[in-house]
Amino acid sequence: LSVYSESDAVLDASTWELDGRWWFWRRPAGRTEYAVGAGAGWIHQAFDWEARDGTQWYPADPGVPADTWEGAGITYELDSDIPYLQLAGRAKGGRFSVEGRVAYAPSVTMNDRDDHLDRDILAKTDAEGDAWLAEISSEYAFEGGWFARVGIQWMTCSVAGPSENLVYGPGENGRNTPGERWTIYEEITSSQSFFSVAVGRRF
Repeated sequence: LSVYSESDAVLDASTWELDGRWWFWRRPAGRTEYAVGAGAGWIHQAFDWEARDGTQWYPADPGVPADTWEGAGITYELDSDIPYLQLAGRAKGGRFSVEGRVAYAPSVTMNDRDDHLDRDILAKTDAEGDAWLAEISSEYAFEGGWFARVGIQWMTCSVAGPSENLVYGPGENGRNTPGERWTIYEEITSSQSFFSVAVGRRF
């Protein structure tokens, strides 16, 4: 472990998804219909967060004093594109239905921009990898087209790629050399869990 830090954070995030499925197999069993489908989709995520009021230690270099800062110390921007293939299943009986899916994304891209404001170092990473997604949801249909739905989704991504670093100023301590550049190989692992509750109406 070379760097360890703790801070407060402010986060802005958005997720967009396009999803298409074809239910190629259907079979009724009593009052319940079972179906299996396949499809494809695309997820785009944009995360923008700011680390504030923190402390950073350097376990690999015990002689280096810890850095502390007040206000914004680091800003992060992360954009991800996740095209996937999926296999889905559904059981529907009366007003109640349960649906689940498993998806694999073989070609994930992530673009990461980290600006260490107190150190005057900008890092940009272009990484590629893959991801797995699993989701299950249940829905109840009311009169008049209204419905209620609850769902749980889990996703894990693993990507890697070069990180280009640039020193653009002397830093808070004045020890930096502006214009210095270096490249490191960065690995990013992300696990996300979502719980959703929705009420809607079909027309």
